Amino acid sequence: MIHKAKFENFKGLRDVEVTFDSRFTVLVGPNGTGKTSVLQGVELVSEMSMSLTPTIPNWRQLRSKSDRSDQMIVRLEVDDRHGWQVEDPVSRNNTVKWAPVGISRTEKTGSIRINLPPNHYPDNNLGLSVRPCYSAAKIAMPTVTTTTPPTVQLDGTGVSSLMAYLKLRDDEIFDRVESEFRQLIPHVQKIRMNQISGATDSPAGNVFMFDTKDARHVPAEQMSDGTLYILALIVAVLGPHRPKTLLIDDIDMRLHPKAQYELVTLLKKFLEEFPDLQIIATSHSPYILDKLEPNKVRVTGLGEDGSVVIAPLTDHPSYEKWKDSMTPGEFWSHTGEEWLKKLKRETVSP
Repeated sequence: MIHKAKFENFKGLRDVEVTFDSRFTVLVGPNGTGKTSVLQGVELVSEMSMSLTPTIPNWRQLRSKSDRSDQMIVRLEVDDRHGWQVEDPVSRNNTVKWAPVGISRTEKTGSIRINLPPNHYPDNNLGLSVRPCYSAAKIAMPTVTTTTPPTVQLDGTGVSSLMAYLKLRDDEIFDRVESEFRQLIPHVQKIRMNQISGATDSPAGNVFMFDTKDARHVPAEQMSDGTLYILALIVAVLGPHRPKTLLIDDIDMRLHPKAQYELVTLLKKFLEEFPDLQIIATSHSPYILDKLEPNKVRVTGLGEDGSVVIAPLTDHPSYEKWKDSMTPGEFWSHTGEEWLKKLKRETVSP
């Protein structure tokens, strides 16, 4: 589990530390206060930790737009002894060492520094992280199976192929996906798989359809965006490529408040079932927070100097006074983010 993330000059995160006290954390706050950047930073380091030859990103696109010339650093800490750090060493003539335990090589555009005890690489990599950016059109799109088991792209392409594979090869998982999906979308009674014919020299594609209380064989493209979004999330967790860290941007996207409650309940259920799973999400919905313990909420805002500040909801100076009178969602809606400016001021004071 990732316990802490530290960002320096990464996009809008000039000097920010985020703690994760549980395996389910939700960041809330106005647009432009670094919520998505936190997910992107976690995704970046997780991906690079899994490869001896990672793809070096374009650091200039990730660097803070401030006038600072300091290094850009993203560090994830798993515990007191284990951590992974990615940095952009601007002061080293753009030539640095990339040196996971026992390996030394030179790259020209960036670096990874890894703080691990000896003989722990690669078993202590951060594992697969997934930050889906689902598009309803891509989820609904017929796809052709090219791998076994089929993979699902971050935009949702391939959900139909994976569902068809599960229906044929692992109907127990298919039935579980369908059952959990129906709990959240009760007007759907059945998920059906079908094949559509391709061109003469092309294989047939897979497509799914829905039986609802009002109609049978409803094409996926006629279902709501929120309905398809929930299906793709369930497939991501229950399918054969379950990530170790699931990064969900706008977890409440296009969902009715009741569906938001039920989605959080389902994700908590998955966390109990899969002890190696961690979920970090962003939201703008107080309804999501109402289903969470206060220590799982991180509030994002801007300090007086315009820099991002992130702190636990429980750090609010009035939290102890009001914690028994308000739900987390009510407390956040009432208090907002202005208190973070004072918190930042106190933090930097000598």
